Amino acid sequence: MDLTNEQLMEENKNLRLKINDFEKQKIVLESLFYENSSIMLMINPETGKIVETNQAACNYYGYSYNQLISMNINEINTATKEEIYEQMQKAKKDESKNFFFKHKLANNEIRDVEIYSGKVNYKGQMMLYSIIHDISERKKAEQINKEIEEKFSKAFQNSPVPLEIIELETIKYFDVNNEFLNHWGYTRDEVIGKTPADLNFVEKEQMKLLVERIKKERSLKNLELVFKTKSGEERNILRSAVIINIGGNEFLYSTSIDITEQKKVEKALKLQNQQLSDINTKLDESEKKFHLLADTTPAAIMMYQDNKWLYANKAASEITGYSNNELLEMNFWDIVHPDFKEYVKKRGEERQEGKSTIKRYEFKIICKSGEEKWVDLSGTSTIFNNKPAGIISVFDITKQKIAEDNLKRQNYEYEALNEEYKVQNEELILAKEKAEESNKLKTEFLHNMSHEIRTPMNGILGFADLLNKDDLSENKRKYYINIIKNSGEQLLRVIDDILEISRLETKQIKLIEEKISINDLILELFSIFDIKAKENKVPLYVKKTLTDKKSYIYTDKAKLIKILSNLIENAIKFTENGFIEIGYDLIDDVIQIYVKDTGVGINKDKFDLIFERFSQENIELSSKVGGLGLGLSIAKENAELLGGKISLISKKGEGTTFFISIPYKPANITDLNINISDNLEFNKQYIVLIVEDEEVNCLYIETLLENINPNIKTIHAINGEEAVEICKINNEIDIVLMDIKMPKMNGYQATKLIKEFKPDLPIIAQTAYSTSEDKAHAFSVGFDEFITKPISEESLKKILDLFLK
Repeated sequence: MDLTNEQLMEENKNLRLKINDFEKQKIVLESLFYENSSIMLMINPETGKIVETNQAACNYYGYSYNQLISMNINEINTATKEEIYEQMQKAKKDESKNFFFKHKLANNEIRDVEIYSGKVNYKGQMMLYSIIHDISERKKAEQINKEIEEKFSKAFQNSPVPLEIIELETIKYFDVNNEFLNHWGYTRDEVIGKTPADLNFVEKEQMKLLVERIKKERSLKNLELVFKTKSGEERNILRSAVIINIGGNEFLYSTSIDITEQKKVEKALKLQNQQLSDINTKLDESEKKFHLLADTTPAAIMMYQDNKWLYANKAASEITGYSNNELLEMNFWDIVHPDFKEYVKKRGEERQEGKSTIKRYEFKIICKSGEEKWVDLSGTSTIFNNKPAGIISVFDITKQKIAEDNLKRQNYEYEALNEEYKVQNEELILAKEKAEESNKLKTEFLHNMSHEIRTPMNGILGFADLLNKDDLSENKRKYYINIIKNSGEQLLRVIDDILEISRLETKQIKLIEEKISINDLILELFSIFDIKAKENKVPLYVKKTLTDKKSYIYTDKAKLIKILSNLIENAIKFTENGFIEIGYDLIDDVIQIYVKDTGVGINKDKFDLIFERFSQENIELSSKVGGLGLGLSIAKENAELLGGKISLISKKGEGTTFFISIPYKPANITDLNINISDNLEFNKQYIVLIVEDEEVNCLYIETLLENINPNIKTIHAINGEEAVEICKINNEIDIVLMDIKMPKMNGYQATKLIKEFKPDLPIIAQTAYSTSEDKAHAFSVGFDEFITKPISEESLKKILDLFLK
């Protein structure tokens, strides 16, 4: 559909606005990279070369900016080159974005790092930007945490007292240790997921009250309860509990000390006190009963008066390490830990004076060996020999206290780690957001491309508008038409370069070798560029070193022409005085083709840069002569496809010589099929079927055919289906000009069908795509020849001369 002048101007205006937006985004996003406090590197995924970095990376690795950008990532990353390359390819294909490696700093220190990598178009080439986070401390914390968990698990399971972990929300058992199962007679499957009420330990209402109390006070200490074992036996327990946090959930960590025997002892002590009150009458009997009970209980039973021990049973010796005789020679305070003496003294006084109902408390003692132990003490007052005395029972609760302390300490460590992970997660989220913003980075390519497209478009649109003037002279009209044509050709070259670099980047181009003459190719290029060189007042010379017969070789002609055309165009652009020379030399088994000029020359430090995509050695000069900065990149990659390489020698201000070295694969000239056709007969009528869905293109081809030979008659088909039907009913068609891309049925499908019933009918493919791969595909489906859009009168005449004899 044709666009009006106003619509074209509006589209041009919108394009300029988008370009301005791209420029603004570029400035903002570059600041996000260079001024970012995060460690950032930009890496070539194919070579591993560090092409850009920021100050944060320099500070972290201990290298200067120039040192870093001259390094390869293999010099920092301690992994193998193969592993690094494999991970870069994954990032390039978006298969993975997060990686963990060890990086070496300038001082040889090895650090654990987490890397986020993404793709970015940098200076026209796809690069990987990497955001690096040092996770060495996190790794250490994870290792420590793992060791703590292992130690806790061992301590939990091997504890000599019953331990349990209950989920606070559901009041269900989450885990219990082996001693818990042994003590109460249950299997693990019978306990896990059940509540204490389910196991008949407590009533449901009592359980609810206990939970509410624990939630309010956050802990429970030395609560006496009566639990039943699985067999129904009632046991007195001393229960302590504390709320802990595991994985963000609250659990109740509980310990239970079986004090059934202790209660029996206490009951016996009460009985004994009653008996001692009548000491004058029943002393002997009471003493016997006391000794019998005291010597068989696991609790330490001791009596003191005036701070001196009067009695100690066997268990007292086992807990303290002192013999019975040693204890009776000692003072009460000799075994109390100094840190608890005031506490124990106060508790004893309160109990004796009746100021406190608390009969049980915990403190530390010092054993004979110097070992410190935690004990649980229950005491009562009595009268012995008409003087106040104290009787106590003591349990060793050291293991229980150690388990509780370890659990508390681990809980604190878990909470600290949770806070650290929270901070790290926030940092990762922020880094992810910044990385997503960096994804929008637009390179200089967008600016160059929009300039190169806009410039010829301005010429086409502007001078097309001027053609509408009624008072325009014929000379000016022809002049304007010539400008429009040249601008169109310039625009086509830009589009060809963009398509070429895209195919090269995606590895879509394949090598198609054929027999060609290097001498003929050099002369062909000379005929193309000699006129343009003369327009610039610079002579173009040719040098051939092989005979015509020896100049025939096997290579991909289209790619070689592409390489040399780019080099010759550059030479003409940048040479104002002197000369340009195209030639070649045979060196061993290599043909070295060269393009020499006496132009502006290139600085030696820019030799590698000029082969990078969208890069130009002199931006100011390049902006005057135009170009996307793709020519040398395309030339380099095509040279490598041919099995060769491209190099140069140059000196600023004295000119440049580019060398293309390709394998010399000689071809026998007798094997060549040289087609020689007669010219069209002007007294004979020919019928040409034009298959084209665009009316303007069809009209243009009809005009060219009329100019070539007035006796040519044309038939028009708008798609492949119509072309097939016309060929079935019309046997007078001499040749078919078939467009490739059409609705309903494309040119490939139509040609294949036509060749089935008219194999000798010449069918010529006409398309905007002109690569060697496109040609090979066209020939494989039955096309006889290939003509590239925009079609020139000369190229069309050659086709007709060849097939219409």
